[in-house]
Amino acid sequence: MDKQFEGSCLCGKVRYVVKGPFLRFFFCHCSRCRRATGSAHAANLFTRAGNVTFTAGEDSIRRYDLPEAQHFSRAFCTICGSAVPYLSRDGRVHVVPAGPLGDFDARKVDANVFWDSRAVWYEDGLNAPRKTESELKAK
Repeated sequence: MDKQFEGSCLCGKVRYVVKGPFLRFFFCHCSRCRRATGSAHAANLFTRAGNVTFTAGEDSIRRYDLPEAQHFSRAFCTICGSAVPYLSRDGRVHVVPAGPLGDFDARKVDANVFWDSRAVWYEDGLNAPRKTESELKAK
C-alpha cells in the first residue's frame, strides 16, 4: 500500500490527505508558475484523480483557471492564500503542491520543466551562502 501524506494550508483551515502512487514530481520554472508562487518555481506532484481527500475547509478553497491557457490552474485557501491540491481540467490527475506535505520523502524530483524560462537569478541562488534557522535567530 502506498504511503499517505497529510497536508494543510498555512492557516490550517484547509486540510487534506494525499495517497500515492505519485505519477510525476516536477519543478516548473514557467513564468506562470513563478508568478503564481512568487518564487523561482512551483514544486508539484501529480497523482491519479481521487487520491486526494479533503478533511477540513473544502468550502474555503477557490480555483482559478487561466483563461488563455489550456492547462494552467491553481487552487488556494481563501483565508491565507496558500496553494492547495486541485483536479486537472481534464479530470485525470490531482496536482498537489509538494511543500505542505509533512515528511515528504516518497519521491525524488523527476524533472525541472520549462527550464529555458527559469528566473535568471535561480542558479546563483543555489550557490548563495546557506544559513540555518538557529544561525538567523542568533543575530
